[in-house]
Amino acid sequence: MIELSLPTIQQFLLVLTRTAAFVAMFPIFGGTGVPMQVKAALSVVLAAVLFPVVRGFIRPELLPTTLLGLASVAASELAMGFVLGLSVRLVLSAAELAGHMIGYQMGFGIISVIDPQSESETSLMAEITYLAAVLVFLAVNGHHIFLRAWASSFTIVPPGALALKGGLYRLIMGDCARMFVLSVKMGAPAIAALFFTTLAFALLARSVPQFNVLVAGFPISIAVGLIFFGLSLQLSLPLMAREIGGMDVGLTRLLRAM
Repeated sequence: MIELSLPTIQQFLLVLTRTAAFVAMFPIFGGTGVPMQVKAALSVVLAAVLFPVVRGFIRPELLPTTLLGLASVAASELAMGFVLGLSVRLVLSAAELAGHMIGYQMGFGIISVIDPQSESETSLMAEITYLAAVLVFLAVNGHHIFLRAWASSFTIVPPGALALKGGLYRLIMGDCARMFVLSVKMGAPAIAALFFTTLAFALLARSVPQFNVLVAGFPISIAVGLIFFGLSLQLSLPLMAREIGGMDVGLTRLLRAM
């Protein structure tokens, strides 16, 4: 049994704060479509499970004695959960960005659907690629990697020990750069095929002015885009799986930078 003293309650609240930020940024439960009650209940359960394990890394003598100090430490815990979740969101956002680029080349710029995660309008192909990335994330146990990083964060960066340094900023910027590179790699086959299709239509329109490119080009572009997108899944999904599998090292490096 855990003694319900004031330091113990403060320690649990700090663990709960980091856990709540972690759940809010989690790729599956972090969407606005998930009720707040579910997020709150999951945060409390995860914090209660982890608290007996990480309690020893939270030194009671270092806990703030004022309300302002406690608020400052709580803000640093929220930043910890946000940074951890952002690094994972960037990997999945790479697939979504690849879908945006493919959809734009296919002519789907005028078509949008409601994203259940953010409850905002998004491209149809972006939603398909994002859902495929989420399935890959679960298939390769990416959620286990995320949970391990969240648990080890209390040993590497105890509550109140967060330091926002230049190295952390460079790591986050490097993750953003890798997101764009990964999105181009995933969408390159379909984008290249659609580019050459558009080029062929341009040459055809110049040589045969009577040919209606607008009427014939739209369905052909959709067909070419879907075919090459389906064929490229055999290359893009393993690429996404390797990227997710390497998150363990990346998250540890990110924690040590904090």
